[in-house]
Amino acid sequence: MNRHLHIFDLVRSSTFKNSLMFRNLEANNFSGTVPSDLGRLINLHTLILSSNRLTGTLPASLAELSNLKDLIIDNNLSGSIPNFIENWRQLNKLELIGTGLSGPIPSSISFLNLTDVRICELSGPTQRFLPLDNAVGLLTLYVEGFVFQIVVVI
Repeated sequence: MNRHLHIFDLVRSSTFKNSLMFRNLEANNFSGTVPSDLGRLINLHTLILSSNRLTGTLPASLAELSNLKDLIIDNNLSGSIPNFIENWRQLNKLELIGTGLSGPIPSSISFLNLTDVRICELSGPTQRFLPLDNAVGLLTLYVEGFVFQIVVVI
């Protein structure tokens, strides 16, 4: 059965657009691209798109999710990690594992209040990880495929 993301017709409803705060679409066997209408869920705090068959890039409309606190994705996407992550000023958890996305990781994420960062299996060349000078609340850091320079300040 092809469960293309027509379920997101609910996003077009003004009832959901202004009130939906949590959207777990994990393991629903959805296929197709990530719908740009997700960007209309302006009060969304948590978006979980893992374990589906989503393809394509993350739509630019997701930049509008200014209240987003948790993003978890692991699908067969393409393109770079978008710079619009910097718009998610309230983001606490960023999990991009096996997404198919490529680096570099936008340097602006080092200025977010992230407490949990899990990034691995990015395509593209090995890169330096971001400076974490501003990541004072970071509790979990799981990365793979990066060159690190650890600086200890006493």
